[in-house]
Amino acid sequence: MAPLIDMIFILLIFFLVTASFVKTPGIDIQKPFAETAEDRKKTNLVIGVAQDSTIWVEGRMIDIRDIRSYLERFLQETPNGTVVISADEDSRSEITLLLHDACQGVGIREVYIGAANE
Repeated sequence: MAPLIDMIFILLIFFLVTASFVKTPGIDIQKPFAETAEDRKKTNLVIGVAQDSTIWVEGRMIDIRDIRSYLERFLQETPNGTVVISADEDSRSEITLLLHDACQGVGIREVYIGAANE
């Protein structure tokens, strides 16, 4: 009986390690619609822009002046990481452009804009 339990625990650990978890910015966002939108399977960081144009990352609100240092640290920890900027359809597009420029400015190669396709 003990080897069976060991096997179950090993399988459980395997599935937990290989599972991909959905990353969210920590706020509810109404994404704009785009017919060409596609799902990104591998996303390391999701930056959310709320309706009032506040910036959220991993459930925390971040000031626009601090985003560059946050992205530099992210790039050091995840050199080939991807970023998705998920902006609410009622947020200011200027914030989305500033975030996109900041990502490219620190050297993040894959930056995408989130949109709904349904």
